[in-house]
Amino acid sequence: VTGLVGMTPPDVWARVLGMSIFFLACYFIIAARHEFRPMFEASVYARLAVPVIFAVFVLLGLGAPIMIAFSIPDVAFALWTRSTLKQA
Repeated sequence: VTGLVGMTPPDVWARVLGMSIFFLACYFIIAARHEFRPMFEASVYARLAVPVIFAVFVLLGLGAPIMIAFSIPDVAFALWTRSTLKQA
């Protein structure tokens, strides 16, 4: 997968990204345990911005077009989160 976005396996940035994702997961677990709704509301907008940002990266030549495909789950889960928040 890293080759698709122009990264080589020993690249330290892959580990930095992994660490960041782990920390974000910890924040979301704590927010969920305390039913901190604003965190989830904010995440909807952030995740809907992902395809736009990835498209800009592609247009600037900073990544391959396949990057945009990686944003599809973000959009799907953002819409699911928004739908769930409206029901609650």
